Amino acid sequence: GPATLKLTGCAKSCAVLLDGACAGRTPLKQSTFKKGNKSLSVVCSGKLVVDEIVRLREGKTAEFSCK
Repeated sequence: GPATLKLTGCAKSCAVLLDGACAGRTPLKQSTFKKGNKSLSVVCSGKLVVDEIVRLREGKTAEFSCK
């Protein structure tokens, strides 16, 4: 199945970017994405709180928490 991304501890309405493209806002409603290595950024109130390379694997959940 598709890869799943789970974000925890994020304030509401933070911007979630995958490879620089907006993937939604927290809490993330669409959490399934194509597999592969992606750049994940979460921006809350103009502050970058997550800046990671994520490996999205088919049928697996990648979990990250906001700082």
